[in-house]
Amino acid sequence: MSTRTAKPLLARKHPDKFVGRDAELDRLYLRAVSDMGSGSIHLSGRAGTGTSELLRQLYDRLFFEQRFVVPFYYSLNSRDATAYTATANYLYQFVLQAIAFRRQEPGLIASAPDICELETLSPINDVDWISRLCKACKNEGPLNDERSFIRSSLSAPFRASFAGGFRAFVIVDDLHQSVNLENGRVFVDEMVNIAGRSGTQIVLGSRSRYSMKSIAEQRIDVERLDRKSFVDLAATAAADRGVDMNEQSRDLVALKFAGRPRLLESFLEAATSKRVALQSYREVERLYSKELLEGGLGTYFDDNFARAASEPILRQKLYEALYHTIGNGNERFRLETLRERLGVRPDIFGRMIDILSVDEVLDVNTGAAQVSDDEILRDFLIARHRASTNIGSLAVTAAQTVTNALKRAPKLVASDYRRGAALGMTELLLDFDMQRVPRSLLDYRLFRENLKGLSASEARSQIAKEGEQMTLPLVAHAAPIVDHLPEFGEPTEPDRAVIAVGFADRSYSDESEIVWFAAEIDSKLEADYSLTREWVDRLDTVADKLGYSEHKIWLIAPEGFSDGALDLLAEQGGFGSSRKQAQLLREFLHGGSPAKSEAYEYEIVIPIGEETELIAVHAFEEIARKYAFPPKAVNQIKTALVEACINAAEHSLSPDGKIKQRFSVDEEKVVIIVSNRGMRLTDRMPIRPEAEGDDKRRGWGLGLIRSLMDEVRIESVDDGTQITMVKLIKPSA
Repeated sequence: MSTRTAKPLLARKHPDKFVGRDAELDRLYLRAVSDMGSGSIHLSGRAGTGTSELLRQLYDRLFFEQRFVVPFYYSLNSRDATAYTATANYLYQFVLQAIAFRRQEPGLIASAPDICELETLSPINDVDWISRLCKACKNEGPLNDERSFIRSSLSAPFRASFAGGFRAFVIVDDLHQSVNLENGRVFVDEMVNIAGRSGTQIVLGSRSRYSMKSIAEQRIDVERLDRKSFVDLAATAAADRGVDMNEQSRDLVALKFAGRPRLLESFLEAATSKRVALQSYREVERLYSKELLEGGLGTYFDDNFARAASEPILRQKLYEALYHTIGNGNERFRLETLRERLGVRPDIFGRMIDILSVDEVLDVNTGAAQVSDDEILRDFLIARHRASTNIGSLAVTAAQTVTNALKRAPKLVASDYRRGAALGMTELLLDFDMQRVPRSLLDYRLFRENLKGLSASEARSQIAKEGEQMTLPLVAHAAPIVDHLPEFGEPTEPDRAVIAVGFADRSYSDESEIVWFAAEIDSKLEADYSLTREWVDRLDTVADKLGYSEHKIWLIAPEGFSDGALDLLAEQGGFGSSRKQAQLLREFLHGGSPAKSEAYEYEIVIPIGEETELIAVHAFEEIARKYAFPPKAVNQIKTALVEACINAAEHSLSPDGKIKQRFSVDEEKVVIIVSNRGMRLTDRMPIRPEAEGDDKRRGWGLGLIRSLMDEVRIESVDDGTQITMVKLIKPSA
């Protein structure tokens, strides 16, 4: 983070107060100052996430911290009204900022001299190109057509950099505002086209939902700040403004404004101006109600709607129409129905919907829409409805707004605490990739018998020695159940109930497709039969609605499950686990048990054919000699290795003609993996009992391998087959 002492120039806050965006800012800054040639970046973010402040911070840093790249920042503004006016302002701003940078006089930008003054202020070595641009600002207009003027003016920084012998870094922000301008799309299209062929680096900034053809070499999507960063921002912003706010209120405020610095700072500014302390939920929600009804929060949404519907009567009709959709469960509605209700022409309505979508008032998709999932927006629409229909006085509306918000506050914070304590079922299931794991990591009955009550280190040591194993499925996709079935959202937090879809093996066949339903459930003691039955029935109902007739259920409770509950899950072919088991499972999948003895690995690749399997055998003999394997085990392993190599060579149609072997040796066992590319076993014809010749011999060979080794797994991988053979050994004396 920067520690410069200069006042912000275009940025709205000092760089030391700009929280949570260091990585994005450093990336853009390095791109600007490094000699990386031409290229453009499209930076986008959701409304209120601070993308514009990020670009303003970038401009300030380029202005103050280096001398060889001329920075230029321009923000498209709805007050420009037309694309022509916006282009003229763009040209003027470039001349102004370029002179201020070359003179190192940041105050010149705020003074906004007229174009005649600018010409006299230019440094001597810049007079020629600045004079030409000043002349263009004074005289040039739509001589032939407006588009030619726009194209010529937008390319001015690039011509100037060539004429002046310097590099320029151009930042054009808020391109989504083009929907508010007459011929705004022309401005955007020409800017994008110039960015594609220019020798100057450009950053184009817009809202995430703004649709534009992008030729950018890079796209950076600025996500909303994570919870910790936003909590830190809330605490810093409150302290800077002298707002007395405790930790509980800080957490509530951070959750209410959900990664939107602009709304957060507006709220805290109000607390400062009204001298309100935020030491309780009540104080937070009382200020929230006032700001929504008469202050900055209400103004923010009023401005959004005014851009979409400038006429007050039309705007009020829009408020009412959207209010009634949220009153009916916020179901999706046809856009044409809304247009007819408002009584506006298709062209006006199309522009209205574009603005409401970009401003995240509506979620629009294929001719339908619904009000965005935003608690503050919903409160705003309810308040405006009550005000317009005279349902009680302003005091009554304020009372209802604050009491409803207070009812939500504890639930909102509790929900966040639950999310923070959740295991992260989606990420855990996505780690499932055909691993062999101790069964006690999923089966609570085994865990209770063998591991419960042990310390963490003792449990890990015991897990490393466990003999009973199981194979996890390969999970291709996992997502919260609520993403599949929105009505499931009430019983639990989204990531505490998940559907995972994948395969039982790597054949990727219809027969091997598998579905797991996994859920964290709450129980102070071992979950009993009744609670488990409730969850099993609930998940079975979801499976029926989604058409998953065959599925497994995996439930996780803090303290595990009673015997009756485990019997119920076993009848369903499912599992019951404690939270501790799930944590140990994640640890195991992310590197295994640290108590396992150290293994030494060797690899060899041999070509197929001409008895090259004997080379593998000789290599293994050297490994066996090094670790003093008993002779009987050595002979058994050699025979199994030869059979595995022959199996890999025959019928695989290997494209590279290679067989890979990996030997992993520790003090207890040797693990040999033989793999090859080509036809997978599951893709070949199944071996029939009556098969003759080579097919029959291959079936016999695989049986021989199983008889010689302690464990054998044959798996189809993405492009071939893998045979894993395990032999338990004891070094000879």
